[in-house]
Amino acid sequence: LHDGSHTYRDMLHDYTTSWTKLPKNGILVSDDVNYNDAFLDFSSSHGQKHEILKMEEKFMGFIKKSK
Repeated sequence: LHDGSHTYRDMLHDYTTSWTKLPKNGILVSDDVNYNDAFLDFSSSHGQKHEILKMEEKFMGFIKKSK
């Protein structure tokens, strides 16, 4: 679960670091994915589908590691 610094650079770094430790079929979860494009860029660059849910005023992103 990512809920750290919300700069593009920090979010992308956290996703990349977490991704290497995530097993196949594991799920990366991130809070506040609407703050910048890091979540979308990461998902796209890794060829992974993503889901974004709006929960009240928050946007939560989910990526299942399929590869």
